[in-house]
Amino acid sequence: MPHARTRALAAAGMAAVAIVAVSACAPVPAPTPDYVTDFGKGGGAPSASAENGPKGPEWRASAKDPLAWQDCTSRLAARYGTPPAANATLECATLTVGVGQTDAPLQLSVTRARVPGTPGSAAPLVLAGGTEFTGQRALATLAAGDSPVLANRPVVAVERRGIGTSGALTCRTAPDQSLLRSGGTAGPNLQARVAEVSGAARRAATSCGDAYPDAISGFTAAAAADDLEKLRTTWDVPALGLLAVGDGSTAALAYAAKHPKQVARLVLDSPVRYGGTELQRAEDAARGTSATVDAFAAQCGPTCALGADPAGAVRGIIADAAAGRLGTFTDSDLRRAVVLTLGIGPGDRDVRITRLATALQGARSGDAAPLRALLRSADETLGTDGQFVARCSDAVTKASPDQILASAQRWGSEYRLGAAAALDLGACSAWPTMPAPPNLTDLGVRSVVATSAADPLTARTALDTLTGQLTVVGAQPSAITWAGMGDGAVIRSSCVQKSLIGYLDKLDAPSTRACPA
Repeated sequence: MPHARTRALAAAGMAAVAIVAVSACAPVPAPTPDYVTDFGKGGGAPSASAENGPKGPEWRASAKDPLAWQDCTSRLAARYGTPPAANATLECATLTVGVGQTDAPLQLSVTRARVPGTPGSAAPLVLAGGTEFTGQRALATLAAGDSPVLANRPVVAVERRGIGTSGALTCRTAPDQSLLRSGGTAGPNLQARVAEVSGAARRAATSCGDAYPDAISGFTAAAAADDLEKLRTTWDVPALGLLAVGDGSTAALAYAAKHPKQVARLVLDSPVRYGGTELQRAEDAARGTSATVDAFAAQCGPTCALGADPAGAVRGIIADAAAGRLGTFTDSDLRRAVVLTLGIGPGDRDVRITRLATALQGARSGDAAPLRALLRSADETLGTDGQFVARCSDAVTKASPDQILASAQRWGSEYRLGAAAALDLGACSAWPTMPAPPNLTDLGVRSVVATSAADPLTARTALDTLTGQLTVVGAQPSAITWAGMGDGAVIRSSCVQKSLIGYLDKLDAPSTRACPA
């Protein structure tokens, strides 16, 4: 692209540090994950108090919050299908930030959730959403369930630039949007599909660069970190407590790298690799999608719409979609339906499983309407131009067409919907090189990482380097595992939230290390 600028990439991540953590939630302890690190060293049980550890900067509420909050509970509940529980209230406001070389003003969307009894004096936890599970959607999902965190303190979500009401972008043509979403024309010729996707990616990169020539570099995770700092200075507080969901972890860690003395708490929920290549992140997602599809098939109960053998039915549906035998639906369409419904969609596990099973069975039996409806929702939820720009701007060391083809061929046999995950890599293959996120530096606060057993957007392999990076900079990561399905263990599990209260209040170690589904 004529406007692209090449910058040096950051050094590779450090090796992970692995120390055992003990489950305290199930009656029979599960095998200990090998990536968990305890507060401190040596792998022993953490102390009940943070007295001897780093205390972090002061964390307090703003003395006079200047944001003009307005109730938006009903509007967001309708938008996301998340009626709030426990009389939770959602309030919306805007924060003005500068974008591009001209520092053009953009109204950034911020959303606050509280419940009756939430202490007014408690420092708010700032939720950094991602490019897929966005901040406002994640907060609405949090408020729709039993939330010990909201009873403890307000949570304020910051939406990424270019997404939703934070200045939505419009730059791709409808045909290119459709090609990138469907992963090209289904069929056995993967090379032809990669070529289709690569062509659409080149055209999309050019059209978006031409539409926003002065601002295209202003939609990175590092820019999102600048927005977090703008919120801190607007509130005039010493530091922020951060909860990052999904690839929002990149923005939160970029903030920690830029402002290590302004991070009072750091909770990474379903994080992705920090500074990892697109190939690494895509394979993490392929593993996560595969685990989610297997969990879905195993948990689709005796009345499952897919019949007596859900696992066999799912295998057949995926094979038909990849070969072009499922009407107009491709395997990439199926993957989007899985991500939308099981990854970030509303409702408890059984509701989401039933919704997807009904749609898949309809497609198999000739009734395309339910799956088509899911994909229309996926287009609005996952496939906007702002999400495309943000995701591609965060992509470090993009994959070439040859790498995408080789990955599609290999992952197709290793992972459920693996070829579709590889084809998704092609969307960013022509995007200009953006600066890598800043290197982490010494942090004065401990961190917590929460993960799900079945998450179609990432996998626990994402922690291979992340726990090592956090340990080296003094963040002493501790892990909580959730046996459930979906992106956002903290967002969806009251058990996980309850285990965090001591950490949020006093930097104590989480009270529980494993939570049931």
